[in-house]
Amino acid sequence: MVSLVGWSQQNGHNIEQIIDHLKYWLLKVPKSLKAEHFLRDLAKILRA
Repeated sequence: MVSLVGWSQQNGHNIEQIIDHLKYWLLKVPKSLKAEHFLRDLAKILRA
């Protein structure tokens, strides 16, 4: 997690947004779809 925070800060991403997004997927997305959709959406965040 520390490395993710450091990487986020170096690349200008808001770690709180990423964490909020994690919480959204953990709560809202059916387990069978979580991994695929989460990774796809996280990739969009990181490319933004």
